[in-house]
Parts: sequence; structure tokens; C-alpha cells
Amino acid sequence: MKEIDKFNKKFITQALGLFAVGSWKVSVRPVQLTPGSMVLSLQREVFSLGDLVKQEAIDMSIAIKEIERILSIVYSPDKINYLALMMIDPIVHFHVIPRYSKSVDISSVSYHDSFWPKPVDLLKQNQSMPSPETVANDLRNYISS
Repeated sequence: MKEIDKFNKKFITQALGLFAVGSWKVSVRPVQLTPGSMVLSLQREVFSLGDLVKQEAIDMSIAIKEIERILSIVYSPDKINYLALMMIDPIVHFHVIPRYSKSVDISSVSYHDSFWPKPVDLLKQNQSMPSPETVANDLRNYISS
């Protein structure tokens, strides 16, 4: 199985997909570290940022602007962290982690960024986060056509 197929299966990018820009796909992260956590992934097998072609770099910028626009409307994070580790999942991708200095309310439930102001722990699952399906539904209402 190709790495891109393994990645898309692991991160459920089909079901949790929000939008695409060129070769980039934006999807809700299956494990929410903070409300609105996403994955920005290149949909071809590239293993180094330096191997992006010019159009992919341009499209990445467009995707990031849309991510930030949507998150600012829906959840109003104080900061947005982008993590490109590519250690376990080697294809070029970013974990998009909205950060909150105060609690955020989603569907009448209050969520707290327990990592603030420190870096997030990608391996620590916070059981009190909203489901990825809830987040996907919230965000899909604000995607530009």
C-alpha cells in the first residue's frame, strides 16, 4: 500500500474532508487535541517540504488562509499552531492546532485548551474534546465556494 493511501486511511481524510486546494486536502483531525484541530495534507507522495513544486507552495498558502478564515469565524482561537513533524507519517502534512487562552463553547459544552500556553502533546488524547464529526459539521458551514 502506498504511503498516501495509508495516511488517508489513518486520518480518515475522505469522511472528515473539508475542502481541497490544488493538491492539498484539508480534513478534520480524527483525534481532536483542541476544538477545530485539522490536518493539511499534500495528496501526492512527497516526503520533504523542499520537494514541493511552486504551484503546491502557492496552493498551500491559499489553503492556510481558508483554514484561518474558517477557524476565526467558528471558534475564534487566539493562535493557530502548524506542526510538520513527518516522523511516523512521512508524507508532507501539517497538524493544524487552534489554541485557546480561554474556554470555548461548542454545542453548549465548554472545552479548555489544557496545553495553553505550552506546546500540545500529539500523543495525549483529551477525552473531553468534541467529536471530529461535530467539528466537521461546524466548519463545513463556513467553507468558501
